[in-house]
Amino acid sequence: MNALRYQDNVPLRWQELTALPSGAEEERIARDNSRLLQLLPFLEESGQEQHPHDEEPPPRYIQLLEQRLLLLTELLADLLAQSRPLPPSHEIGITANTLDWIDDEPPAPGALLLVELFLHPLQPRPLRLPVEVLAVEPHEDGQQVHARLHVNADHAQAELEKLIFRQHRRIIASRRQGRSQVS
Repeated sequence: MNALRYQDNVPLRWQELTALPSGAEEERIARDNSRLLQLLPFLEESGQEQHPHDEEPPPRYIQLLEQRLLLLTELLADLLAQSRPLPPSHEIGITANTLDWIDDEPPAPGALLLVELFLHPLQPRPLRLPVEVLAVEPHEDGQQVHARLHVNADHAQAELEKLIFRQHRRIIASRRQGRSQVS
């Protein structure tokens, strides 16, 4: 059975580590990642998509409040982007245990890294993933980096798996919608 895979083109940067995070640092990264991954579904939803199973849409004042909050979030994200530009985007693939990306200047196999992924334009904080580079191989757009994730905290791992599964469901739904529009 093929593992579910999250694929996207997102801003990515990495830094080499002398050792994988452990102790309090590992717990802090896991806690921050878990919090970020819990917030992403709220950023991914917009307009009526937030209430697809409700029989009635929310009252107009709630819709206006949601729109105002979304506008404020977008403005704040724009301000932060001006003060802290995002790194270049890379093609990525994440499973529950691996991270792959295309890079022009890849790390060496065996390197320990802290990879930062900016998964949503309205979320200026990155998902920070400690990884070990397993292999680097030629790819038509640069070098394909294959790395093993070292996400030890159960809660952060569960949130990462939810992210991967949500994207998988969206892909299936868009395929079904495409088929129903063709029929």
